Amino acid sequence: MKVASTANYLDPRVLADLQGLSLRTRHIVDSLMSGTHRSTHVGTSTEYSQHRPYVPGDDLRHVDWKAYGRSDRMYVKQFLDETNLACTFLLDTSGSMDYRGPDSPMSKRDYASCLAASLAWLVRGQGDAVGIALQDQEKCITVPPAATDQRLSEIIELLDQKRSQHDVDFGHVIHSWAMNCFLRQLVVVVADLFAEEETLHKALKDLREFGHEVIVFRICDRDEVEFPFDRFTEFRPLETGDSVSLDAEVFRDGYLKQFRAFESRLRLACQRLEIDFVPLLTDQSLGPALGHFLATRGRPE
Repeated sequence: MKVASTANYLDPRVLADLQGLSLRTRHIVDSLMSGTHRSTHVGTSTEYSQHRPYVPGDDLRHVDWKAYGRSDRMYVKQFLDETNLACTFLLDTSGSMDYRGPDSPMSKRDYASCLAASLAWLVRGQGDAVGIALQDQEKCITVPPAATDQRLSEIIELLDQKRSQHDVDFGHVIHSWAMNCFLRQLVVVVADLFAEEETLHKALKDLREFGHEVIVFRICDRDEVEFPFDRFTEFRPLETGDSVSLDAEVFRDGYLKQFRAFESRLRLACQRLEIDFVPLLTDQSLGPALGHFLATRGRPE
């Protein structure tokens, strides 16, 4: 699969870790595109239009054994009445995503972009449709899902072009997208989730009530999680550009207490809404982290 503009966000090492894995929905979504790659009329068609690689969980009755005999590889027949997975990535472009600690290999925004690009590549490789939505100035830019290599290229180019925005409440971005999306699909949220808490929880609830299946990847820098500062330090919020000087050692315990309480409430809210919550740090190797998540998520419950 040839895709333009991949140098910045498609790392061959990450893609190698994703080989043989797949991103599926857990439940059938009653829409034009359904997440288990089957329509609600399975078996009504006897004609198939193409093959795709077999992945664990596929019905062995649909394996093309003649193709297996010729190539020693397992392929599944895609019937004319099958439907595809539609997947949209909601990417946080707020100013806080620009943060990069001195020991971090990349900013939160670049890490999030690598994650979105890698999973979009995986979904497209399954033969499924990918799209993206992110904030640009006063509007939400939405690229609707399409099952084409051109759409994957467009997503990667958009990730490469768009810079972080100040004063963006990501909860409002999610809500805006949800109110204007009429296709039930798999929604992958990639953000640090430093947003107004009530708005954020309401937005995630909106996604579920509108019938979407949701995965949340929370991206943080290790500095934000561990707060290693121990002296009088000047902090400059990336959202506003203002600065404040604090005795970090005095401030540390209170900050960590609030940070952990916020993440605990967020995790609980996702659990109640049946949303996968995946915290990641920018110094984690992305390939193994995503590979572990996909392999674990794909196991039968």
